Amino acid sequence: DHLITDSAAGASAWSCGRKTNNKFVAVDLLERPCATLMEAATAAGMATGVAVTSSVTDATPAAFAAHARRRSLERSIALQLASSGPDVLLGGGRHFFEEQQLLEPMRRERGYTYAHGRAGLQAATSAPLLGLFAKHDLPYEVRDDR
Repeated sequence: DHLITDSAAGASAWSCGRKTNNKFVAVDLLERPCATLMEAATAAGMATGVAVTSSVTDATPAAFAAHARRRSLERSIALQLASSGPDVLLGGGRHFFEEQQLLEPMRRERGYTYAHGRAGLQAATSAPLLGLFAKHDLPYEVRDDR
């Protein structure tokens, strides 16, 4: 619907194999969910994962693991990730999970190991694994004080 594609529509095209409008996340032109590559992999018994430096609820990673009629619906995306997300989910976006109290149910009901820092990530040995390392996006500069 625009001359220049935004990242939501671009990632949705990669994920679903069809064009859609800007701001749409893995939904078609009529705002109906489209089948994603990650859903196909899960159905085929494959392990799936998302590892990003943005929020995991950002439009680009979300287009592979959730469906939303607007990219700004990050709370809805977090709910979808909490209920049926990938085996490994690493990035920022802790705010959207904490404010909806999704972390404990993900641990208890879905068996996720939760890592919120380097030590937790290094200690993790199996999936499902949830690593949320920042409230929103990860910082552009990472200090290593070793």
